[in-house]
Amino acid sequence: MQSLLFSSSSIRGAGIAILLWLLIIGGGFSIAPALSEVTSGEQSEFLPPKAESVTALALKSTKFPSDDGVPALVVFSSGQETAGLQEAISTFTNAIKTTAAPERIASVFSPTDSPAAAATLISPSGTTGMVVVGIGGAPSNDDFQEAVDWLVTESRKASDMFNIQSAVTGPAGITNDAVKVFRSIDIKVTLFTVVLVLVLLLLIYRSPLLAIVPLIVTGTSLMLAQSISAILAKEFGLALNQQVTSIMSILVFGAGTN
Repeated sequence: MQSLLFSSSSIRGAGIAILLWLLIIGGGFSIAPALSEVTSGEQSEFLPPKAESVTALALKSTKFPSDDGVPALVVFSSGQETAGLQEAISTFTNAIKTTAAPERIASVFSPTDSPAAAATLISPSGTTGMVVVGIGGAPSNDDFQEAVDWLVTESRKASDMFNIQSAVTGPAGITNDAVKVFRSIDIKVTLFTVVLVLVLLLLIYRSPLLAIVPLIVTGTSLMLAQSISAILAKEFGLALNQQVTSIMSILVFGAGTN
């Protein structure tokens, strides 16, 4: 026992331990899938299978199937009554009907296609109009977000052509923005945590070496934790989302520097 303790506390033993951990981290990082590939935005996956909300969602999908998708409200505004509003809406609607449109677009409800709907989709002043576009799939999927981004691009092209304004909102637009925020918040939270911990360590120890070494060790621990989580999510169906991964970085840095 004494020889084991001596060998592990010697310079050689410490070097072997560091090398072993680096091999473990490198191996885990190489075989683990990207964390973004195994995270999910489906809230039902984070609830017990027998939860009432999950049961109700399954019943709704079975009894009331819908192919219309999540609605995106594409709003055009001219500020004053002008023929450019109708022309911009018509140009945008025609773009949706081309083969260049994303496959996720399931339906379109436009005032130019249905004159009877113009009363509800065009404001009484004639300065604002709206097109309702249904997008299929889960909002957390890349192709769903690409479809919403495509609507934003095409609506801006049409509005710029006739010198008016456009914007995409509704459930699809709001959800798409929320997903983008949560995807970018992970790196922001991690960087903020690193900077905060570094400042605190510098103030406490007043030594760059004593401040940087814990950060390096904790950073490698975070990489290993993310690799293990990604493997568990892929092989055993562990539910992960952006909030979980963000909290993981805070917990690892907090516990590691402690």
